[in-house]
Amino acid sequence: MEEKKDEKKVTTKKNTNNKGNSKKGSNNRKKTNNGNKNNNSNKTKTSSSKNVNKNTNKPKKVDDIELLDRTNSFDIIIDDDRLKDKESLDFSFIDGKGKKKKAKEEIEILEEVDYKEEAKKIESEVIKAKSNDAFSTGVIIVFSFILGFLICCIWAKESDHFKTVETVTEEVEKIVMDDNYVFVGDSIFEGYKLEKHFEGMPTINSGISGHKTRDILDNMNGRIYKYNPSKVFILIGTNDIGEIDSSETVQNIGKIIDGIQKNRKYAEIYVQSIYPVNKVVEDWKAAGERDNDVIKSMNKEIKDICNDKDVTYMDVYDLLADGEGNLKEEYSYDGLHLSDEGYKVITKEVMKVLK
Repeated sequence: MEEKKDEKKVTTKKNTNNKGNSKKGSNNRKKTNNGNKNNNSNKTKTSSSKNVNKNTNKPKKVDDIELLDRTNSFDIIIDDDRLKDKESLDFSFIDGKGKKKKAKEEIEILEEVDYKEEAKKIESEVIKAKSNDAFSTGVIIVFSFILGFLICCIWAKESDHFKTVETVTEEVEKIVMDDNYVFVGDSIFEGYKLEKHFEGMPTINSGISGHKTRDILDNMNGRIYKYNPSKVFILIGTNDIGEIDSSETVQNIGKIIDGIQKNRKYAEIYVQSIYPVNKVVEDWKAAGERDNDVIKSMNKEIKDICNDKDVTYMDVYDLLADGEGNLKEEYSYDGLHLSDEGYKVITKEVMKVLK
């Protein structure tokens, strides 16, 4: 029992020694830490004032395992004062990278601009080429057409197999004219009682005493055109005898015919021969200087001009003349103008063309 008590004492002494030793070790660790701190303070004194201020704000090192277990986080602290001096760090590689990136972007922009300009140039060249091609094609087509046309014309001219087909278009013209018969001339027609001899027919008396061929030519509208006639009967020329040359009288009659054909082209024209005269009867002085031989010669010329102008010539000279070629006494009352019996002869002849 006593030995055991002694062992306990020994152990307690060892323990106390251990405690003393531990205290001494802790004191020694404190001294070493203080020494390290002194060394660190000496290093910081050589640093700039900026680093001193920054070191004072430095977070404390974490050595407590319980704290790590509680937070499950790790704060990595690099305790190297050289890295804290930003001014001494070399950032040139970062600036170079930024410059390269910026240069690359500028190159891409320039390439895009150049591409657009090049695309515009190519597009304009394509449009120009298309327009030139269209123009060239048009010229070729026109030239081919002209050449083909000329070849066809030459072939058509020289070929016996080619025949020109003429298309005739018949124009239907509405004829608007009055159904009336105009008797134009001198005093012999003026004394013609048309209402009596052509009862119920649309006759118009346009005879004026003493008129010559020139008088009718000077007033074609008032004497003929305004009536819009369907038939025109002309008796003129006897008053021209002794006044103008017979050839001029015939020419004037031809001009009267031309005027009617031009202005009233659907009117039928009938030209009567100049009537014979009678100077045999002692009291008949109306014939004056007129001569039947001259009248016959003029009638021949009038007939010829009627044939030339395709109008109807009515030969009534022989119907009114006796065996000697003079105007029959029963057909006249003064040797020049007709009696009612003489007008009946004329009426009978005119009715042939009116029926």
